Amino acid sequence: MEVVTITAGERINSPLFPKLYRLHVKHLPKLTSFCKFAGSSFELPSLARLWIDNCPKMLTFVSNYPHSDMPASMEEYMNAEENLHSHIQPFFDEKVLFPKVEQLALEWNWVVEEMLQGQLSKYSYNLKVLELIRANKQSAICPCCFLYTLPNLERLAVGFGGMENLTLSEFPHLKEVWHSQFPISSFSSLKSLVVDIDCSNLKYIFTPSVALGLVQLQELEVKNCFILEAIIVIEGEMIDNALFPNLNRLDLKHLPKLSRFCNYAGNSIELPSLAKLWIDNCPNMEIFISGCKDADMPASKENLHTNIQPFFGEKLVSDSFCKLEFFELYKCHNVLNVFPSNMLGRLQKLEELWLNNCSSLDEIFELQASSCEKTQAITATQLRKLGLYNLPKLKHVWDMDSQGSIDQPGKFGVGLEVV
Repeated sequence: MEVVTITAGERINSPLFPKLYRLHVKHLPKLTSFCKFAGSSFELPSLARLWIDNCPKMLTFVSNYPHSDMPASMEEYMNAEENLHSHIQPFFDEKVLFPKVEQLALEWNWVVEEMLQGQLSKYSYNLKVLELIRANKQSAICPCCFLYTLPNLERLAVGFGGMENLTLSEFPHLKEVWHSQFPISSFSSLKSLVVDIDCSNLKYIFTPSVALGLVQLQELEVKNCFILEAIIVIEGEMIDNALFPNLNRLDLKHLPKLSRFCNYAGNSIELPSLAKLWIDNCPNMEIFISGCKDADMPASKENLHTNIQPFFGEKLVSDSFCKLEFFELYKCHNVLNVFPSNMLGRLQKLEELWLNNCSSLDEIFELQASSCEKTQAITATQLRKLGLYNLPKLKHVWDMDSQGSIDQPGKFGVGLEVV
């Protein structure tokens, strides 16, 4: 199939397919256009959902050309550098009208071309879902720079194929970043992700299937998401593989509703490569990984104090955080204790620890009983800087038969600077 419909020489006085609500065009290797039409406008007045995927020869939705004048494929066209800024005809040109379209799924290169031609602005106010398929680092221009013009966008889904760095910002109505229908392999090359959404609708960033696909992710920064409750939401799934096995740096900043990194009722979560961890201004965060559902979370600070949990609870495998070098906790007012006793042996590479303005914190290391082995675990760390600021309830650096009070920093080891 090369064309869905042809109007060669015909006079069209009314819209084609006036009731068409959804159009999916997929896996058609010979398709060059949806329609050949030489008139002044082409309208699908009821179309709300449009998905075009894996149609390599389709260069325009409505064609004005004789077939012999069309380039052979999108790949051939994109490889011709001299054509990049002089597209013969946009994929959606000025004659194409979708006045009610709310969901749009296109390949990344097409979206780039539409951005250059300014054609997507026609759909900016109605568009709620935008899915970018097979994004790759060879794309000439990242389309994210025009996304701020989509004021009602609720879901952005991006399928990657070689993309290594991505920043998402300023989507006031966004409710979902990725759709679970994208294959896991779509995200396998992403190394750096910044989510700075500045919205009041997004409650989580990743589903388990998406998180498992980010095997190369090294840096993750999430900030300014005002109702975000968790980075990953896991509901009933069992996780057999490590999440974020190469994650080196994690920044969580200015997330007032964030209560945990993820919830998981299984046995353990592993972040084997994490070296730098910043958690700043997350006042509702009390534990890094929670084993309970939202309904089971403590309802008040009074209840929290009756069931003290260390910030790094029990849902971590034996080598989690074994590469941690830097950790900062700032304005996390529900945290009572930072490190559980079973974690001390993993902190051999920790060099800097900064705790600032955590109003409920009363203990840093949980020991609870004299133990030569646990003492050695602490003093063997590489900790060189310990920053303690505005911690009104702090009683002990660790609780071990009243040893380790904050006026005895030398217990940690030679060269420790307490600031």
